[in-house]
Amino acid sequence: MLSLRPNLLGKFLLLFLPAFLLVVMAGLWAIAGSYISSQSDQIGARVGGQVGRISSQFTSADVLERPQQTSKLLSLLMTDPAIICVEAIRQGKPDLVISHPRMLGCKPMNPAQVVSLPVPRAAGMQLRVGFDDSELQDLRETTWALGVLVALAGVFSSGVVGAMAFRTSVTRPLASLMTAIRTMEGGKFQHAEISRRDDEIGRLCVAFNSMQDSIELQKSRTESALKELREVYDTAPAILFTMDCRGIVLSASEHCLTQLGRTEGEVVGAPLQACLSGQSVRTFEDGILAKLDTTPELSDVPLSIVSNKGRTLEVLLSVVPDRRKSDDKQVYVGVLK
Repeated sequence: MLSLRPNLLGKFLLLFLPAFLLVVMAGLWAIAGSYISSQSDQIGARVGGQVGRISSQFTSADVLERPQQTSKLLSLLMTDPAIICVEAIRQGKPDLVISHPRMLGCKPMNPAQVVSLPVPRAAGMQLRVGFDDSELQDLRETTWALGVLVALAGVFSSGVVGAMAFRTSVTRPLASLMTAIRTMEGGKFQHAEISRRDDEIGRLCVAFNSMQDSIELQKSRTESALKELREVYDTAPAILFTMDCRGIVLSASEHCLTQLGRTEGEVVGAPLQACLSGQSVRTFEDGILAKLDTTPELSDVPLSIVSNKGRTLEVLLSVVPDRRKSDDKQVYVGVLK
C-alpha cells in the first residue's frame, strides 16, 4: 500500500495524542481535586456532627459518677473510620479512664490531626478527637487511579476514532490521488475518489481530476491531429520519407512504399542506398550525406531508384531537417519527385 499513509497517520497521532492526554489530565486533575476537597469537607462535617451529638449527651456529673457509661458513650465515636482516638480533658489533663483506646488516649496513637471541642454540659471539660487520614488517602489514591484509567481509556478510544477519521478523510483520498497519479504516469487516466468536496483534500482532488480531464482532452486532440497528419503524409502524391544522418530510413509514406514495391519492414530500418542504382549510391553518399553537416538543406539531387520489380525511376531528391526533433539525433525529411 501507500508508504505515505503510516507516516502521515503516525505524525498525526504523535501530535494529537500527547496534546489530548495533557488536556484530559489537566481536566481530571481539576475534577479530582475538587472531588477530594468536597469529600474532605464531608468527612469533617460527619465527624463534627457525631462529636457534637455525643458530647451533648453527658454532663459533669456523669463523668464523675458514671465514668463507665460515659466511656461507652464515647466509644460510639470509634465506629467512624476517620476517628482513631478519643480522650476527655479535665482541668487540662487527659482522663484516660474515659478515653479510647482505653487507658491509652491519643498520644500513643499518633493521629494525623487532633481537634479539641468543648463539652456543652460539662464545664471545664473538652473532648480531644484524633483523626486518621487513611480514609482520605485511600480516597485520593482511588480517585487518581480511576482518573488515570479514564485518561488512558480516553486516549486509546480517541486514538482509534482519530485514526479511523484520519484514514477516511485524509489517507484514503490521498491514496486514491496517488493511484490516479501513477495510472496517469502509465499513460492512462483515472479519477481520484472524492469523499468531501468542501475540504482542502477534496478541492485538491477536484483540481487534479479537472487537470486530468484537460490533459486527456488535449491528448485526444493531439492524437487526432497526428492521425490526420499521418493520413496526409501517407496519401500525398509524393515519395516522402525520413532518415538520419547515415541514410537509415526511419519512416516512409504509403505512396513511397507503393512506388518502391516494398513493405514497410523492408524499407524502414534499412539504408536508402539499398533502393538506389550503383551510380546513384555514390551520388547519394558524396552529394547528400557528406554535405548534411555543412549544408543541411539540399534540393533536386538527381538519383535513380530501383523498385522491387527491377523498374528504375529517375527522381530528384530534396532533403530538409525535421525541426520537430529536439534531441541530439538529427532527422531529415526527404522528398523524391
